[in-house]
Amino acid sequence: MRIGIVRDVSQIHRKTEEAALAEQSYQDDVVESVTAALKDKYDVIDYVFDEHLLDKLAEDKIDLVFNLANGREDINDRTELPSLLKQAGIPHTGSGAMGHGVADDKALATAVLARNGIAHPETVVLESPVDLARLAPKYPVLVKPNNEGSSRGIGDDAVVRSDEELFRLVRKMFAYNDKLLVTEYIEGKEVTVGVIGNGADVEVLPAVEVDFSNVSGNREKIFSFEVKHEDDVEYHVPARLSDAERKTVEETAKKAFELLQIRDYCRVDMRIRDGKAYVLEVNALAGLHPESSDIIKMAKAAGYSYDAFIQKLAEIAIAREGLTDNGRANDAQDIAKQRAEENRLARKNAEAAFANRPDQKAKRAFEGAKDSVRATRDELERRGKEAYHSIERGYELNKERWEEEYRRGLKDVRDKRDQAVDYLKDAANETPVRAAGRGWAPYGSGYPAQEQPQQPQNAPSYASDSDARYRALEARIHALEERIRILEQRR
Repeated sequence: MRIGIVRDVSQIHRKTEEAALAEQSYQDDVVESVTAALKDKYDVIDYVFDEHLLDKLAEDKIDLVFNLANGREDINDRTELPSLLKQAGIPHTGSGAMGHGVADDKALATAVLARNGIAHPETVVLESPVDLARLAPKYPVLVKPNNEGSSRGIGDDAVVRSDEELFRLVRKMFAYNDKLLVTEYIEGKEVTVGVIGNGADVEVLPAVEVDFSNVSGNREKIFSFEVKHEDDVEYHVPARLSDAERKTVEETAKKAFELLQIRDYCRVDMRIRDGKAYVLEVNALAGLHPESSDIIKMAKAAGYSYDAFIQKLAEIAIAREGLTDNGRANDAQDIAKQRAEENRLARKNAEAAFANRPDQKAKRAFEGAKDSVRATRDELERRGKEAYHSIERGYELNKERWEEEYRRGLKDVRDKRDQAVDYLKDAANETPVRAAGRGWAPYGSGYPAQEQPQQPQNAPSYASDSDARYRALEARIHALEERIRILEQRR
């Protein structure tokens, strides 16, 4: 039997380069691990989900597709590959388009569960920030994307406690999402439960409890993307539940599995409050990473090794499809090598095409402009600091010389002022003498004049001349005093 493992062609379209690299590394690890688990029993060939996939599967006579792909045209459209495989008549593991479509649309899944009496957080769908006007939420509430899984889109700020926080977060998240959910925040123990099988042959795996006791700082006790990948979350397998709680959780997980038309396997996330299990979401394409995925932790608690569990999932799909498991024929090695090289080129081409998209070119140009502005700002700040330190050093070097010059200048101005005052006083004393005709020369001539008889009619002209000289000296003294005041202020 030939099994084709189908993965995403690339993760380059994730929101950030770091997210793309992390997601690509994660999926590469999963594909490598699943391949290793299946190759002892089956002929395994690795494919990427590109426009040539169906032709390759038909050419290579693939009996069963092991589906690990999220989407091609839309990375979050998990219905795309199951729909194409159904049309092509190629069996695959996991849910069909209907199961993925309902489970991945959280608003629709919540409506289905609510109609059938399954406990869930109260939920409102937002299609734009304008929809906030009709809300009257009871805080705290949780905001998350409608069509993301595995904690993607749920950040540390997902729990909000005021209208202002809600508006700010919703406006930010609509930049990347078409629909958002505002849900009641359920306090309580968080558990996740795996369900495998179909119909009457369904097995519920031991629940995993997510313990947030050691989450650092002021982070909310939620399974945010940051907490999931960065923080010290503890897992208890099996979960620390009473018998009644365990029974409630298992029955709720089974009902959700059936109501949402899930096939083969899934993971159901819940919180327990007052003995009731509230379904948070259902992941119909649960991660299969050998170290970090929750459903693998559950499988190991149930006694499966990693390889045995992956083989079990393949066997469940084979039985559901009524296929004949004729084992390994050892005739696909050359095909696998060829497809591996094609996968590498397909990823390279997809990343190049993505980089050449107008929006990505504009994004790079914008980022480049921001970097240029940032570099210019930093350079100006550096120059400003250097100039400031240069002025400081210059001041320290010349401080004493400038202060000495200031003191000498101030003394010189004061001396001139005092001379002018003395001059004015002498002139004021001389004026009555000349006005009375006593024969003295004007002030400052340096010698006595010959006494001559003065005519009384000349007295007013002497007085007028002295008054003008007096006013001029007064103005000079005022100017000198003003200069002294300015110099003292500068000091």
